[in-house]
Amino acid sequence: PMVGREIGNYVVSARIAEGGMGAVYLARHRTLQHRKVIKTILPQYAQQSAIRERFEREAVAISKLRHKHIVRIDDYGPLPDGQLFFVMDYLDGKSLETHLRERGRLTEHRALHIVIQACLGLQYMHDAQFVHRDIKPSNIFITREDDNPYHVHLIDLGLAKSSSEHMPVTLAGSVMGTPGYMAVEQYEDAHSVTHLADI
Repeated sequence: PMVGREIGNYVVSARIAEGGMGAVYLARHRTLQHRKVIKTILPQYAQQSAIRERFEREAVAISKLRHKHIVRIDDYGPLPDGQLFFVMDYLDGKSLETHLRERGRLTEHRALHIVIQACLGLQYMHDAQFVHRDIKPSNIFITREDDNPYHVHLIDLGLAKSSSEHMPVTLAGSVMGTPGYMAVEQYEDAHSVTHLADI
């Protein structure tokens, strides 16, 4: 239902992906024709306050993080029907998960090159007092740049937590993350984890 819809100066042209609670769409500027990615909450969750709060936290988190290895957000707000959205850079590439599935094992040199860039993005997040809490190959996105054929962007900050929050958004004792990639302490209490869980 989002395809063809106008959001600000952008027209939604296709759905890229759908996750547990949100969907990601490709959109083009009506005049300039450049591409952006628009993320929304799925309609069945759009009125749930906890999910809306988490979605807004993701938008705020990304907007504060300006780094070459972290995806950037351009706009955020509600649609006329109350549905929340935010607009991000369009990244022309593939996730590390897809790359590994298609190409197989990385060489040591390339693995190190990718991991160092991911760590630089994480270091910036941690210095800004954010914990990603969902680092995994599908959230490490690779694009080709003129000076770097394996340029890394950290994406999907839906579980990001600010260590400076005074009121916890995540309930104490709750589990959040992707089980196969979570640190042990994240299984017991996602709210209390520090940047060490990302490492």
